[in-house]
Amino acid sequence: MAPHVNLGALLQAEFQEDVAHREDGLCVVGIFGKSSTQTGPLKGSLINTLADKHIFSLFGESEEGDSADSHIEAFYDQENRVLYLLLSSVCDSRQLLRACRSLSAGISHSDAHDFWKGLDRQHCLHLLYMFSVCHVLLLVHPSQTFDVTHDRLFRALDALRQKVLPLIRAAIKDCAVSKEWKLNCRPCPPRLLFVFQMTATLKVRTQSV
Repeated sequence: MAPHVNLGALLQAEFQEDVAHREDGLCVVGIFGKSSTQTGPLKGSLINTLADKHIFSLFGESEEGDSADSHIEAFYDQENRVLYLLLSSVCDSRQLLRACRSLSAGISHSDAHDFWKGLDRQHCLHLLYMFSVCHVLLLVHPSQTFDVTHDRLFRALDALRQKVLPLIRAAIKDCAVSKEWKLNCRPCPPRLLFVFQMTATLKVRTQSV
């Protein structure tokens, strides 16, 4: 079984075409969102369930070490022709803790502001990438209450996408991609699914009933 890898390393690796599946389609599934502040399985456990394989450790550390930077990890399920992309960012409690630890005690207010804005910018750019290449996106939320701040995020992503569309079209105009790619700069409008996780309190109440 192939391990999950950093997306940057995957894109820079030497391309090896699978001739036997050249004409087969490929589905790209992206997973992003927030994680609970309580101890529990990470978003990667969703990929374990969907692929029916133990790919991501339920409670393990990321290969990114102690970095608070946003990053995407990838796993290719060759048997089912599915590429999973997992986004970790400051929205995750583990990344948020790393970010807080990286701030020195004597940092100025303006420097701290720039630091958090930089992490938000990373998160937004990685989401723009996922919304451009994924067929299906799973937004994970650690409770059963919808987070209305997602509306502001999606509006910002849409505005950013409209600004960068001419640049993307220019970059892919000579690439061997479909007309859909050249027109809309993505394979299709992604289907966004919300995954609301059950909290420990609700689990206890359910068991009591």
